[in-house]
Amino acid sequence: MSALPDHMLGKIRECLREFGLRETAERSILWLADRRLASSIHRHNRPTLASFAEAATSMHFSAKELAEMYFFAEQGEAELAQLSDEYDVLCREIDERYRERNQIYPHQCALEKGSAFLIYAMVRSSRPSIVLETGVANGHSSFFILRAMHANGHGSLHSVDRSPQVGSLLACPDRKRWNLHILQSNSLKKSFLQILDTIPPIDLFLHDSDHTYAWQSFELNAAMRKLAPGGTLASDDCDSGNAFLDFCKKSGSRPVVLVENRKIFGLIFDLQRMSRSTNSKLLKFDMLTRAT
Repeated sequence: MSALPDHMLGKIRECLREFGLRETAERSILWLADRRLASSIHRHNRPTLASFAEAATSMHFSAKELAEMYFFAEQGEAELAQLSDEYDVLCREIDERYRERNQIYPHQCALEKGSAFLIYAMVRSSRPSIVLETGVANGHSSFFILRAMHANGHGSLHSVDRSPQVGSLLACPDRKRWNLHILQSNSLKKSFLQILDTIPPIDLFLHDSDHTYAWQSFELNAAMRKLAPGGTLASDDCDSGNAFLDFCKKSGSRPVVLVENRKIFGLIFDLQRMSRSTNSKLLKFDMLTRAT
């Protein structure tokens, strides 16, 4: 008992007086566990929406609003409307492929509709030369990235997975710009770093693989070191644990987040590369959210 700090001893004495021995013992066990295991508990807890609101440059509940603010601020509504029409056509096509083909992975593994639109909009607007994604599954995100590259007439997608039995949604024409890399099961981290060494600097990185704290942290740190100037880091399911927010804090980044029905999609990029128009919209948005 003497090893406990004074403030905890005071809490125990107060609890004994108010609630008795049994309640005090139960609370003491929880206090001690929290003290000893705080780091482990933090790693495995899901962050709250308030945590994202505090960490983010801006939080959005509409993918189109986010895309307009960050990727189509100068082009205007007509270009965004055209892109939305393109996306709707692709949604009907991929829905048909889901119906026609047996998929190995559940549909829940895929990006949500808003996040898929956002990825498509990012590739169409920024015209990246090299995109790297981790976690292919049926190839849902790969489909939208590759179709955006096809529309641009530019770019190459590198996808990393542990299994070669992925990408069943992709037809032969889709695969012309696609490069699939398979991790070695006995050396995942080493083989991931070896893959990074074989590809040019990354313009856009999308994490959508193992969402455990250790692996997500590893991927984000490794990808950041390979990122081209002005490149973007993106993560699906960034609310599955605290890895994404901890990475942002340690790297001094303020993310932009999209809140969807089932999960949160996060983006990290350098706001200095945004146009004056974009920054003006961002400032107005920030003032509005603070006022409300």
